[in-house]
Amino acid sequence: MTPTEFVSGLADVMDVPMTELATVDRALAKGGLRRIARGRSRPAINLMEGLQIVCAWAGVKKLTDAAEELARQRNFHVDTDGLSDKYLGEYQPAFGATLGEISGSSFLEVVRFSARQLGAGNYPLNDLSITIQKAGAVEVDYKRGATQSSLRIFDLNNQTVFEPRGNVSIKVVIRGPVLKWIYDVTEET
Repeated sequence: MTPTEFVSGLADVMDVPMTELATVDRALAKGGLRRIARGRSRPAINLMEGLQIVCAWAGVKKLTDAAEELARQRNFHVDTDGLSDKYLGEYQPAFGATLGEISGSSFLEVVRFSARQLGAGNYPLNDLSITIQKAGAVEVDYKRGATQSSLRIFDLNNQTVFEPRGNVSIKVVIRGPVLKWIYDVTEET
């Protein structure tokens, strides 16, 4: 799927203006975070590029700053310190990775793990979502039995969970069906 087709389809799936996603896509391409066309060759969007578009869009305050937003999101990593192997079973279905494999992974890597699990039909679509606060914290929410859980994701620059500043914050929740659609159209295996 070409970048233009991808952005158009993603806008339909997310019910957001195509121009917003196209602006983010261009900013990522200019920032070297997406492969660009060379002559008549137009590379198809791959899974990580698709996920980067949606994550940058969700977290950025100014659409043309998408590359900087992804750099900020790359500072967030999963912290499993203090968790014992008894929790191993709760991670495997949602992320397709063991506790050891997921520990220290970046937020974007975990989103990719999750999209693969959803795309392969290994986890219920409506039981997983990602939340990105504009210029703030990121979360991956999943169900563990009947309980909603969140991965502990820390900002490596601050060594703590990111705490937003200001009196107003905007959070964008991207649900499992969007992640699965991205997986399906990128045909990532």
